[in-house]
Amino acid sequence: MSRTALLALLLTTFLVAQAGAGDAPERYLFYLHGQIVEGSDGRPEHPSFGVYDYPAIIEAFEAEGFTVMSEIRESRTDGNEYAERVATEVRLLLAEGVAPAQISIVGASKGGAIAMVASSILADEGLNFVFMGTCLNWIRGWRELEKIGRANV
Repeated sequence: MSRTALLALLLTTFLVAQAGAGDAPERYLFYLHGQIVEGSDGRPEHPSFGVYDYPAIIEAFEAEGFTVMSEIRESRTDGNEYAERVATEVRLLLAEGVAPAQISIVGASKGGAIAMVASSILADEGLNFVFMGTCLNWIRGWRELEKIGRANV
């Protein structure tokens, strides 16, 4: 099992514990991958960190019963625009009557920064957010992150 798949499995275990298991209502998980995956076949290889196994991450979440909302973004996707798109999709689920506690937004690296922006747009304390590997200098200029008074990036 790759390191990224193992991380996804550990994260899934945490989210299952948070959301509850068993006969609980459907749980939705938005997975926002790292920049290295953008425009790739889903299994790009980093010279220092190895393969980013996006398909294995998605499979790990699905195996735990999540309805996964995810896609491989185009190369050089604008993070602010994508965060707006995620926020719109979350709002649609909420409008359909899905409880905020049944929705998790998980992001790694650039995806984590996108998830941060989505969290500021949505401003709903009932939603579940996980930000991984987002302490990067290149996110300092994101206009949405600058609007978050409590963010220290």
